[in-house]
Amino acid sequence: MVAVVVVFAALIGFAAPASGAQALPPLKIKNGQVELCQPTRVHKAFEEAGIALEAIAPAKLTTTGTGRPCVHMTAQGKVNLDLTDGLATMDGGFMFTHQASGAQLRFTHVTSRATGDACVVTAIVNDQPSPIEILTFDLAEASVSPVPVPPGVEARGPLRGTADAAAALQEAFGASPIEDGAVLFDVTGRVELLSTAVGAATGLLEK
Repeated sequence: MVAVVVVFAALIGFAAPASGAQALPPLKIKNGQVELCQPTRVHKAFEEAGIALEAIAPAKLTTTGTGRPCVHMTAQGKVNLDLTDGLATMDGGFMFTHQASGAQLRFTHVTSRATGDACVVTAIVNDQPSPIEILTFDLAEASVSPVPVPPGVEARGPLRGTADAAAALQEAFGASPIEDGAVLFDVTGRVELLSTAVGAATGLLEK
């Protein structure tokens, strides 16, 4: 169970405090794959508002079997073995485009980091200088399945939009299709972990 939590922590940048634990060498995220899909209710609300979800390269746009849009991103980062800290960054990003007006809301430099039992996802919005908090994730709402070879985990759970995300949607399009705190995406992903010490040794052997 501890191994499952550690690996899932790496996927979403989650970190839980460990009372009295000493810091251990971090684990490196390897082959992180994250997919954000709009739930049916959210997809319908955005469709009715004329707003489409799109991917920002190198992220890719995919669809579910029922036609719901998803954004697939790769992830990298690290997490401490004692769960005191974790960080994950995603390649590319995603955006919403109003099909009639062409107005866009872009989220790039997507980063996830947390302590406690939840993580916060931040992003740069429309090339502004500072990131804002756009999504939150509660580990209690997650479903995780360990993958033995290579060591890792497959996981899924809801990502809820923040008040700042709702405000950004309202500013960009005149109204937000979702309310503050509503699930904006269902996230699914898989990640492998590699000890940084093992990785360094492997690098030396490959030279």
